[in-house]
Amino acid sequence: MDCLKCKKVFSTKQRLQYHVWHGVCTKKPISKVCNDCNREFSTLQKLQYHVKKGVFRRTTQCSYCAKVLSSRQRLQTHKKRHEKSYQFFAEKYDLEGVDCYQCGDLMSRCEHKDDYLRNQIDYFRKLSRTLPRFDALEGVPWTNREYWRQQCERCGCVREEEHIFNCLSTKS
Repeated sequence: MDCLKCKKVFSTKQRLQYHVWHGVCTKKPISKVCNDCNREFSTLQKLQYHVKKGVFRRTTQCSYCAKVLSSRQRLQTHKKRHEKSYQFFAEKYDLEGVDCYQCGDLMSRCEHKDDYLRNQIDYFRKLSRTLPRFDALEGVPWTNREYWRQQCERCGCVREEEHIFNCLSTKS
């Protein structure tokens, strides 16, 4: 028993009747590809969910540099960096005329520069968490390295070390 239209062979008369009555061979095959993003799905239900929920519109790709991020929150933070509206905690340091502690060479051309900067930025963040805006209390920005390396007249400590906690915490 075979279908006259598609020549498909069936084992029973009932299966052939079902095939003919429901027009299985005359139906157009349903595309399971999204028209917007050209993504193919294994089932029609998955395609319908994709279109209904607008999953194809929810992209986590940066419109500035095309980088794909793992979440929408990370994408927003990433875009703020492009737009320069993201506030960094530490400023860039001017290293001209500053000597390296380890090798004595100028910091701007020293091989230890990256480690030094990372340590200074981490230290600045740690201090800022403990005593916010400590450099504004002192009246001298943290980037003035020569000032912060000198001894304090009041407590006798090096300013970038114990002085911040001894003198400045009593000021506020």
